[in-house]
Amino acid sequence: EAAEYQFQERASIHVKGPQPLPNNFTVDLYFISDLKHTEKFKNNSKHVEYVTLFMLSVSLHLQQLSPPGSILVKTIHGTYTKERWYMKVMSYHRLLADETLALLSNQTWNSDTVLKSDAVYLATGRDAAYRHEGKISSAVLGLAYVEGACSQRLKFAVGEDNGGTFSGVHTAVHEIGHLLGSHHDGENKSIKACQAQNGYIMSPTAGGNRNYLFSVCSKLAFNYFLRSPNSYCLKDAKRQMGIALLPYDIIAEKIARVNGTKYCQQYFPYSNASYHPALHPQYTRKIS
Repeated sequence: EAAEYQFQERASIHVKGPQPLPNNFTVDLYFISDLKHTEKFKNNSKHVEYVTLFMLSVSLHLQQLSPPGSILVKTIHGTYTKERWYMKVMSYHRLLADETLALLSNQTWNSDTVLKSDAVYLATGRDAAYRHEGKISSAVLGLAYVEGACSQRLKFAVGEDNGGTFSGVHTAVHEIGHLLGSHHDGENKSIKACQAQNGYIMSPTAGGNRNYLFSVCSKLAFNYFLRSPNSYCLKDAKRQMGIALLPYDIIAEKIARVNGTKYCQQYFPYSNASYHPALHPQYTRKIS
């Protein structure tokens, strides 16, 4: 979901009007796990491995764009004792995403890494909820500000993820899509090819039959944002050290892979669900 209260800020640079598209762009990302998400991992090493693979999946979606996008994971921040002041937790199992997003936006950050990041993503292992018509609704998987990337107040996103299963990858792609300038398909007088029911990544409801692809409207929105001065941080040349530049960095073979059968049994309503890899010649590798 896109945050309903969308603020607009001017970039702090002296450039006006549309700019040429860059050859590529990079999102410097600060990743936060709430307590429930962090608890899924036995140690910090497993946590870093999982988040790196998680964001690798997100970055591969950005590679389908023109210009292609990458993600530099700057920091992976776990929560180990109690929730931080920027999380609005209703109970152990529910997090108010809208109020958490507002807290992330309105607080003063002392962390230099947060301040220098292009985007901040908070993964919650809880059920995300928000206030709707005076009631608490769980009909939300995540929230983010549209065109929030690069803005010190708006570069935040929140999304559900059952740590260890990669269940929140599509949500993360969707919310980062908002930060990069895309509204929901079907909004803002979308053309017929971009209607919500077509099921692309930026559809307002999850699980569409094209949820691995961005619609033409999303791609146009990304390019519009990349041409604007407000996206300056995605195009700057000064890149500091981070955990991984994805997908370009080589991921070590020791990183654990998700158990395919376990994943299918958890997310498909069939007791006998199982995983069978598709073996195509172009995807196989000879080992000698």
